[in-house]
Amino acid sequence: METPTQDAHVQENMTMSIEDYENLPTKEKLKQVAPAATQTIDITKSVTTNLGLLVNLKRIVDICVARGAFRSEELSQVGSVIDTLNVVIKENIE
Repeated sequence: METPTQDAHVQENMTMSIEDYENLPTKEKLKQVAPAATQTIDITKSVTTNLGLLVNLKRIVDICVARGAFRSEELSQVGSVIDTLNVVIKENIE
């Protein structure tokens, strides 16, 4: 029998969705757009995405943290990403 906490995580997993899954790129297409190991990426470049993607990313990270997927020394970096996602999400839903 699952505890209420475990049951809540299961429910959260079941409610996550990615829209327009039929148009997701193939593995071959992803290999074409994925940066090479030696390629420089401009991480300051602005991009446009939908808010649903950011909310789902936050949920995924929350689930990973709850399941212990990160080492303790990685948690400050993960927390920084979550803080940034929270700010962007909050600014766009109010």
